[in-house]
Parts: sequence; C-alpha cells; structure tokens
Amino acid sequence: MEEKKKGSKLKIIIPIIVAIVALAIIGIVTFIIPKEGKEETPSKKELATSKYVDLRGIYVDKSDEKKHPDEALIYVLYTVKSDDKNIKFYTYMANNPGTALTIKINDTNEYKDTIYSSLEQNFRNTGYENLNDGQKVLAGTSMKCIGAFRVSKNDLKEGGIIRLTLKGTDSFEEVFEYKTDDVQYFENAKELLKNVDNETYEKAEKVEKEKTAKISSKLEKQIYNYLQENYFQWYISTIRMQLEFEGKKFKISSSANGSNLSNGGTYEIRKQVILLHYDTGKTNQLPYEFKNGEVSLTGTPE
Repeated sequence: MEEKKKGSKLKIIIPIIVAIVALAIIGIVTFIIPKEGKEETPSKKELATSKYVDLRGIYVDKSDEKKHPDEALIYVLYTVKSDDKNIKFYTYMANNPGTALTIKINDTNEYKDTIYSSLEQNFRNTGYENLNDGQKVLAGTSMKCIGAFRVSKNDLKEGGIIRLTLKGTDSFEEVFEYKTDDVQYFENAKELLKNVDNETYEKAEKVEKEKTAKISSKLEKQIYNYLQENYFQWYISTIRMQLEFEGKKFKISSSANGSNLSNGGTYEIRKQVILLHYDTGKTNQLPYEFKNGEVSLTGTPE
C-alpha cells in the first residue's frame, strides 16, 4: 500500500503478487453419497467424508437470482483435515488449467471456484477459507473451506450428479459425487449460515459489530482530517489503484496501459473499517489503523 501526501513524491508501494502455478494429477479417490439417511440434511452431518476431507454440503444463494436469472450461485462448504502430512494448495491464476476446487455437473459442464466477490461480502469474519490463495493445512490441523460457483440453473435439475474435484500440490486429489437432489436452497448467505453453521454465524456477527461500531466525533474528526490531506496507492498486478478522499466523497481510480477508470461514492469512518458506499449501491469495507495521528490501510476494499 502506498500512502502519499498530496503533492508529495514519496512512494512506498507494496504490490499484490499473483503467482502462476501448475498442478500435477495422479490418483483419484471417489466417494458416492449413500441413499440411506436422506432425511438427515447436509446441515446436520457431512454427506461424504474421507481421510482428508469432510464435505458438508452444497447450497444455492437465491438472492443472486435478480442479477443472474438464468444462473444459480452455489456455495460448497467443506473441511480439509490431516493427521499425517501437510497439504498445500496452489494460488489460482486465470490462465492456469486447474484450481483447488472444481465441479462438473452431469459429466458435461465444468466450473471453477472463482466467484471471489460473493465470498468477500457474504462470508466475512466467518473463518471459512477459499483455497485459491495457496493455503497450507498442517499435519494435525484442519481448515474450514468454502468454494463459490455460478452455474446454469438447468444443471441443477433433479436426478443430476455434481462431481467435485479438490486438488493440491504433490499430487493431492480427491473426488466426491453429490446428487443435485441434495442441494439446499436459501434466501441469502446469512440464512444459509444461520441454518448450516449457526455457531460460526453468531461469532461473525459479533466481529462485524465490533469492526463497524461508531466512534467518537473527536476521533472521527482526526481521521477525517488525515484522509483529506493524503491519498493511497497500491497495485494489482500491473494495474495502479489510487484512493482519494475529498470532503465526504471518495474516488478509486485505476490506470494501466494508458487507460483510466474510476468510481466512487460516499463513506463513513467506523472503528476498524471505512465503509465505502459506491454510487452503484454497493458497500465495501476498507480496513485501517489509526496510530500516532496517522492512518494506515491494512488491506484493500473488501
């Protein structure tokens, strides 16, 4: 992250580095969901399990239907665990042929786990990890994971089979098969979590309230004044991003190869985040710290 005094030449840039990786594929272990016990829903137990993976279930977020009427936004919740070895996953790149988790429905349409924006907005503070960031599950530990896919609604008709493939380094690969009849539908991600993992939901809500709590007018004025006098820069690959605050408005600009784009809106300063209310209606959180009279951004807009 680069912070600049307006009109200054100071440059302290921390780039976001994206790695390109290759996946090796050798063995496959397949698990079929048993017909017995259908009355016990995925929210109550794992439908499939292996030495290294517990699959909790597949869920549709119906709140996505208005923007994408012909598609379904689905979440896959699972746990990666290990008692005997470290399991490492790759960092995803668009031109890489594989990702940590992929699904193939009815042996026809294949989808990659790439719907990041939905995870950032709907599963913040939950502790669920998306394995496209090169995580490692150490021996003797476990990690709650989530994947997000947008698929054709036609793929989810009754009687279908969803084939899930999870890949890691050192030829780690496991495959599960899941019936489309067992997919559960929820009005939104919040309702999903409340019903499937209520303990995590309640903890996440508590953290969210703490981060977004209002602060004193005196402290808010100090932070406000600092934001008026400074702007911030960071890089996403070769794209330069710049954030400026002018009065009660903010603007985020991007520039690459001679092209410039910008968007913005209004903002609110809260305890641990700045709420960015875009003119499009979307709201993102910008995490920050305020120490010794200075604001430092601890992340990019979520």
